[in-house]
Amino acid sequence: MPQPSDIEAAYRTLAYDVYGGWTPEDLELLRRWSAEVEGAEPEPGIILDWLGVRTSVDEYRMMALPREGKVIPGLPVPNNQVYAPAIEYIGVITAVERAMARGKAFSMVELGASYGPWVTNSAVLALRAGAERVEVRAVEATRTGPDKILAHAERNGLVGREGVTVRAFFAAVSAKRGHMFFPDLDSADDNGASATDRAVETDYRGKPVRGVKVPAITLDEVLDGLAVADLLHLDLQGGELALLKDRKFLAALDAKVAMMILGAHSREIEATALRTLTEHGWELFRERPARLSWSPGGAANPVGWTVVDGEQIWINPRFPVPAPAAA
Repeated sequence: MPQPSDIEAAYRTLAYDVYGGWTPEDLELLRRWSAEVEGAEPEPGIILDWLGVRTSVDEYRMMALPREGKVIPGLPVPNNQVYAPAIEYIGVITAVERAMARGKAFSMVELGASYGPWVTNSAVLALRAGAERVEVRAVEATRTGPDKILAHAERNGLVGREGVTVRAFFAAVSAKRGHMFFPDLDSADDNGASATDRAVETDYRGKPVRGVKVPAITLDEVLDGLAVADLLHLDLQGGELALLKDRKFLAALDAKVAMMILGAHSREIEATALRTLTEHGWELFRERPARLSWSPGGAANPVGWTVVDGEQIWINPRFPVPAPAAA
């Protein structure tokens, strides 16, 4: 794995040919939040990452991670060697810091959550920052998802902790209530599935699937009872596009979400977000375009051409950070 110093040098040399979504200045932000895991003993069945977050290797059966466990020290640049690029951590840390500048509470919502890595990462960081109240909510459409989300949170000391609330919803995210169809699978085997309005036999990647009916939930419903979500992590494997075109979704986003990390799985989704969110007054903080690969006879849907997800981080100026008090 390249060292951050080597990557930073490459960044400065290659300039606009680097599309990591981070700047050399962001490396210092990551360093400030890094946990001391260097030299820790591997724990059987557990990945211990640079934040000190513990993840079961069973969540990544498709990667055949070592059953004896693994410790991953060092900054997550260009990624954390398992599931996440640096830009997502930069978004989470920035959201936590902005929330702490507004008070001692933190709330976060993860849509398309798998086993809930980002609700747990966010909550762990918020507590480390001194939050007195933390509420995180995750939505996942695999039947085992809610149990996995709660198990991951419990593994990291969040479940049952005073001042911390973790909620998990079994549903697909939609612009309207009702139901959708989602492949009958486990996210540990396939973390790229997407919900559809009708049952299909082939997904956006051209893979055969067997869809099952699942409840559909709206952003309004997920946010119910929260005054503000300090961060929304939205990653629906292409399902973001319909939401970004929906008036009610955008109204809820404007009214209650302070920051958003958007997984953008096609050029169309990237362009729609850039146009629509800018029109709604949002500010683009960081972005990394999706990396695509097309081949004859491959996926017909451009979302299926994506081999590395695009990422956009947005700030809602309706939730400003107070200016530092004068000395």
